[in-house]
Amino acid sequence: IVVDDASRDRTAEIARQHGAKVIVLPRNQGPGAARNAGAAAASGDVLTFTDSDCEPLPDWLDRITAPLALPGVVAATGGYAGAVHETFLTRLQDSVLHARQRLLPAEIESTITSNFACKRAAFLAVGGFPIYMRRSDPARPVWGNEDEELGFLLAQCGRIRWLSDAGVRHGYRPGLWRYLRQQKFYAE
Repeated sequence: IVVDDASRDRTAEIARQHGAKVIVLPRNQGPGAARNAGAAAASGDVLTFTDSDCEPLPDWLDRITAPLALPGVVAATGGYAGAVHETFLTRLQDSVLHARQRLLPAEIESTITSNFACKRAAFLAVGGFPIYMRRSDPARPVWGNEDEELGFLLAQCGRIRWLSDAGVRHGYRPGLWRYLRQQKFYAE
C-alpha cells in the first residue's frame, strides 16, 4: 500500500505501475495522517512502515517483524543501513546518526517509522499516529514527532524492540543547506 500525501510528482502513477494499492490524499496532511490512511487500508495483523526516501533491504520484512513473535513485544524499529546515494555528506549524516544510536538498549519507548513494524491490535488500541499541527496555515501545515508520540503510546501496551541491524537505506539530504534546515526543524 502506497499513500501519496498529495505529492506533485509521479508517486501514485509509479506505484500503480508496480502493482501497489495506491491511496491519494486530497491535500497534504503529513506523515502521521498518511500512515494512518495506509494502516486503515491494510488487512494484516502486522503493520510495517517505511518512507518514500528509503529503500528496504531484501530481508527487511523478515528482520523487522521477527521480534513481534517474542512475548510482550508490540513493535520493532531500527536504524538505517546506510545511505541510498553515497556521497561524503550522506555518509557523514549516516555516521552521525549511528553514533547517536550506538548505545540504545534492546528495548526503547520510541519508534522510527521509516523502519517500523507493529501489531495491528496495539496500533488500533492507541489510536494510530497522533495527528496535530504546529502551524494553523492549511496551505502549509507543519507536523512532527508523530513517530515519537506513537512510540510513547505503544510502550504503554507492551515492549518495543530496537534493531540496530534491520534497516532500510535512507535518502539523506544531499545538500548541506537542506540538511541544516532539517536539523533546525528537528531542534524546534
